[in-house]
Amino acid sequence: MTPFEFVNRNSYGIAAAILAVWASSYALRTRSARSLALLVAVAIALVVPPLWLRSSQSSLGELDRVLAAGQPAMLELYSDL
Repeated sequence: MTPFEFVNRNSYGIAAAILAVWASSYALRTRSARSLALLVAVAIALVVPPLWLRSSQSSLGELDRVLAAGQPAMLELYSDL
């Protein structure tokens, strides 16, 4: 994997790490309630989007049921990578 491919695949994680380090260093330097609130807001903003945008996963039992029905079925595969 080339460095460009690595950055392309992991761009959100890299940007999130940079932002988290910045917010943490700001919170440690100022040590105020406002900076702590900023750190919490940044942490929530970094954690929620990947969880919210993650593709839904169907169970294998549902796949077995559709395949056992004896009817033609279209199987669509999706990967976040």
